[in-house]
Order: sequence, then structure tokens, then C-alpha cells
Amino acid sequence: GLTTSWVNRVIKQEEYGRSNFNFQDFLVGAYISMQTQNMKPLNSVIRLAGYYPFSFTFNEVPQVSKAILRGSADLFAGILLELDMWNYLRINLSPGMHVYYQYSDRFNYVHVGGALLANLELPIAQCWTIKLDGIASLDYANLGSNKNVEVYDVCWQYQLDFGFRYSKKSINKYNYLKQQSE
Repeated sequence: GLTTSWVNRVIKQEEYGRSNFNFQDFLVGAYISMQTQNMKPLNSVIRLAGYYPFSFTFNEVPQVSKAILRGSADLFAGILLELDMWNYLRINLSPGMHVYYQYSDRFNYVHVGGALLANLELPIAQCWTIKLDGIASLDYANLGSNKNVEVYDVCWQYQLDFGFRYSKKSINKYNYLKQQSE
């Protein structure tokens, strides 16, 4: 599927009597996710995404990039809590671990932290499902090449995903197109 991400890194400046330094990245990319099916109630999910930086701001002032070859990768792994309340709309929550790597103009960032994935599934056909995901994470951002030069006090990231799932093994018993089982 397709994904977008907003990364925020903050350096607090309280002791100097001036405003905080706020670095924001907006990225676009693609993702793939996999989940176990027959291990209820402890199904797990793994999501891997690749991004290209679309924009970068420092204290809401747009910055011009110097390099074309930039990118990032994102990994989420967690336990899937399936809330089967309705047949035609499925809501899933997944707390888990978040790892993020970004190659940028300034540094090679490495973030590690915790995240929460919220997932909405719409079964459109027997084998096809529309997936809408949202991820929010709180990360430690001082593991990359910035750790000795630019130490961040707080870092958070949020992502929005739109994708499709195809599965012959786990068919949608209830779906919008009402196809008959073979």
C-alpha cells in the first residue's frame, strides 16, 4: 500500500530562554505488512515501509535539500488485538516496537521506540480487503550519527497508510460484494 509519515524531532532550549528547535520531516512511500492468522488471541503483525523525503522544515521554515539520494526505512512489530465487533468493519489495535532509519542531508538517523498501530479493515470481496492504518510512535532518536553533534530531547512520528490485502487462505466470510464460496 501507500504510506505517509511525519517525523518530529525537538531540542529543548528552556535554560537559554529561547524557543525550542523543532525539526519536521514529511515523507511519502510504500509499505508491506504481514500478520499471523491462526494464533488468536496472540496474533502478531510486522510492517515494513520505505520512504522518500518530500519536505523538511526547521522551526516551520522550509529547508532546501542538497542531495537527491535520500531515503528511510521503517519497521513495526507488535501483537495484534482484534476487535471483532462487526462483520463488515474490523478494527484492530497493535502495540509494539518501532525501528526507523533515515539517510538525510544532515545525519543518518536511527530511532527506536514504542508505537501503537490502529487498523481499520473493510472486506470488499472474498479475498480482497481495504486497509486503513494509523501509527503513532514515541522514539529515542540519538542512536545515529547525530548522537554526539545534535542530541534530541524528544522525537515522535505518526503515519497514515492506505492499502489492499489479498488472501486466499483467510477469506472474508462477510463482504460487500457478497460472492459465493466455491
